[in-house]
Amino acid sequence: DQYVLASDRICSSDIVQGSLGDCYFLGSMAVLSDRKNLIQRLFHTRTLNKAGCYSIWLCDSGEWKNIIIDDYIPCKDGKPCFSTSRSNDLWVMLLEKAFSKMFGNYHNTHSGWAADAMFALTGAPCKKYKTKKLIHQSDMIQLWDFIIASVKNKQPLLCSSKNKNFRYSKSVGIVWHHIYSILDAREISTGRDTKEKLIKMRNPWGRFDWKGAWSDSSPLLTPAVKKMLGYVPDENDGVFWINLKDYMTYFTNTYSCQLKEDFQSSFLKLGEKKLQRYFF
Repeated sequence: DQYVLASDRICSSDIVQGSLGDCYFLGSMAVLSDRKNLIQRLFHTRTLNKAGCYSIWLCDSGEWKNIIIDDYIPCKDGKPCFSTSRSNDLWVMLLEKAFSKMFGNYHNTHSGWAADAMFALTGAPCKKYKTKKLIHQSDMIQLWDFIIASVKNKQPLLCSSKNKNFRYSKSVGIVWHHIYSILDAREISTGRDTKEKLIKMRNPWGRFDWKGAWSDSSPLLTPAVKKMLGYVPDENDGVFWINLKDYMTYFTNTYSCQLKEDFQSSFLKLGEKKLQRYFF
């Protein structure tokens, strides 16, 4: 198949993280990719061209800018060093390159804030819900309402895992200090007068899934439950379901992007502070 920029095949499972620690950015792209137009609208250049020159639209500190890039991608041993796509679409690698150019280079985007990445891609601010150390029923209700309201309003959701010991986290399938996408949330009936609040998540690595209750290998994920959730098995997509209590145990910050597609934005540039840099 021929390579394309950003086709109708765009989906969150396209994204595979490379050696660059920019999961906060890839997680933002992943949660937006479920609404293809939010990714496609960032590409002023819609088709491949012989010059290998592309214009990508990103929001820089409130100002929407055309970021001009070429299609040279850093590689090692014939493979891209950083993010790649499972399909023949180039949008993942080109968006990552444009974001890196906006901040000077790839190195400058190693580690960052999910809210900043989401703002660059949408121009919309984020609300944050911080999970407390001690989990109370009232906290669970507040967080669930926060997540459900965002899902209902089609507002993109991200979250960050806690700073656990990596060996401990690995045993349950959670990567410490890592950004995940929240793709959906459902409350399902599990029996007479019993319900379970479940959250659908994705690891930008495209692998390394949750191993606890309601995970792909959990006996709780019965055929009936899979049907209710619209479950599609894929060992390499990084997607999993987790209940609300376990979510609050392993994740600390939940970000809701306050995106309204019918909103129009404007900005007023008040000035720019230029710092003189010296190299010795």
